[in-house]
Amino acid sequence: MGKQELSVGENCDGLGTVEHEFLHALGFWHEQSRFDRDDYVTIMWNQIKAGKEHNFNIHNDTVSSSFGLPYDYGSVMHYSKTAFSKSSEPTIVTKIPEFLDVIGQHMEFSDSDLLKLNRLYNCTTASTFLDSCHFEEPNICGMIQSKGGNAKWARVQRAKGGPQTDYTNLCRCQAT
Repeated sequence: MGKQELSVGENCDGLGTVEHEFLHALGFWHEQSRFDRDDYVTIMWNQIKAGKEHNFNIHNDTVSSSFGLPYDYGSVMHYSKTAFSKSSEPTIVTKIPEFLDVIGQHMEFSDSDLLKLNRLYNCTTASTFLDSCHFEEPNICGMIQSKGGNAKWARVQRAKGGPQTDYTNLCRCQAT
């Protein structure tokens, strides 16, 4: 195998973007490039910027393996709904509408991302940030709980700012 260079610069240095680029270096394609993607998303070709259409090509199962796992709307390798859009209209529409604002998350590897990585490299275990951090202690995982007497960590399903937001904005204390 040859040398793999990664370039992570200004505006591309968020946690999810770095994870995304590392997965490319480790052999991953975009989730929406899977051979079965048309069963899960619709590509809005008329909304894609000219010259960027190649970013939405499908790779057959001899080029890109799903490792027997289902399509993953939550993959850090999935483009957002407006990726390469020539307007603010979606370029990718999920067949299950509830997942439209999930695709393109840049918070962490999904469980399936880690499982695929383990299968690709014959590893046996994986752990994600939220699997190991339950926010039950005042100082856990390098994060400090608010000093308010009744403040508790809250695990939220969605971060303000949507899927473009990383963990710097995800965890917030809530009074009980």
